Amino acid sequence: MAHGPAKGFTRWLYTTNHKDIGSMYLWFSFAMFLLGGVFALVIRAELFEPGLQIVEPEFFNQMTTMHGCSSTRTSSGCLATGEVGIDIHLQARGPLLKIKVVCQSLIASEIAN
Repeated sequence: MAHGPAKGFTRWLYTTNHKDIGSMYLWFSFAMFLLGGVFALVIRAELFEPGLQIVEPEFFNQMTTMHGCSSTRTSSGCLATGEVGIDIHLQARGPLLKIKVVCQSLIASEIAN
């Protein structure tokens, strides 16, 4: 194996870079969003006309549950985590970090006095 950063797909598998991890969360969130959309389309097709059976009733109930989980928990949670993984670390290196250090030093000096 050559030295240096990994290339291609292995770069994403073995990464510790917060931007790559955040990107993986965002791609997973997008995939779950699409999967939840497919579940929603099947649910709407099942409810389109009374008596029309596209899927079995038990599978319909399972799909409704999976739609709720993939749309709300997985898609939204991974979207927020991905944004945090990309944005917060970039902001922490900027002027916000300086303001935080100044505020902490002022609080520490007030406590000491």
